[in-house]
Amino acid sequence: MQSPLVSIVIATYNSAGTLELVLQSIKKQKYKPIDIIVLDGGFTDETLQIAREYKCRIYQNKRVQPTYAKHVGFLEAKGKYVVFLDSDEVLGSVDSIKKKVSCLEREKDVVAVTPVGYKDPKNYPFINRYINEFGDPFSFFIYRLSKNHKYYLRSMISRYLVVKKTKDYVVFDLSQDNNLPIIELAAMGSMLDKSFFLTKCPEVTKVPELIWHTFYLLNKNQKLIAIAKDDPIFHYSATSLKRYLRKINWRIILNVYLQKDHALAGFSGRNNYQKGFYSFKKYLFLPYVFLLLPVLFDSLYLSFTRRNFCYLIHLILSFWTAFLITYHFVRKQFGLSYKLPTYGD
Repeated sequence: MQSPLVSIVIATYNSAGTLELVLQSIKKQKYKPIDIIVLDGGFTDETLQIAREYKCRIYQNKRVQPTYAKHVGFLEAKGKYVVFLDSDEVLGSVDSIKKKVSCLEREKDVVAVTPVGYKDPKNYPFINRYINEFGDPFSFFIYRLSKNHKYYLRSMISRYLVVKKTKDYVVFDLSQDNNLPIIELAAMGSMLDKSFFLTKCPEVTKVPELIWHTFYLLNKNQKLIAIAKDDPIFHYSATSLKRYLRKINWRIILNVYLQKDHALAGFSGRNNYQKGFYSFKKYLFLPYVFLLLPVLFDSLYLSFTRRNFCYLIHLILSFWTAFLITYHFVRKQFGLSYKLPTYGD
């Protein structure tokens, strides 16, 4: 039998620095056939030249933001299964696609498979490791779930209902859990069953921001999710602290000002699906930071458990995040708006 086609969706924006690494990792995959779709939000470098060399299908993302690129990619995907891979995410195993397809073909109630987590590239700055684990201080506070390949699967097994384990993957049923983890299936090399979302969640085709919340939609339909073993993703997220601080500012602007529909793609959108303590916990972030002792305890805890005192930066990043949240909320109360910058700017 012919193997089902897999479409890999990659959103780009001046991504020449890492895109070739991503495409090389796809080329090395043992699984075939694979269809690669590149959605470009504007470029001044060699992004599209690289994409053409690897025979990618290329579309222009005139709305620039990655949400719209991923949505267009999902709609244009010809494959039975769709993988969302960011332009700085490199497949760490030649069996990555093969394992995910195998899981979806064998487990009829599984409609999405994620990798085992992020792995730090060699010789990259420490801030990249922090991002790979928690994303940002606010996400750490809310979910306390590491996406590092050493901890992610272990943490999920300890917290949530496991329905099946094999040598290649672990299947979870989270449909009855009120305190769901943060799992963004539109990134990290996650694979989705496209036909399921087209038939059971057709709203995804009409509302671009819902592409980030497919995890909650599958739970709403009582479907299962799996994590592939020995399937790390090398994440080249931030080359400098300065760039990362801009990303934090971008995320806060997105959620505080609720500009157009952009905020639906972030925490404000996820909050619509959160139940239990999570729906209230967001209000405790500022006390968590400004009381000092709680955030200091977590900074020391991370430093000792990871055996790396660079994790004390969690304290500094938390204060920066709390300051920006306060600043932008005060601006908003005075009726001041804020132009949404390009992602990371």
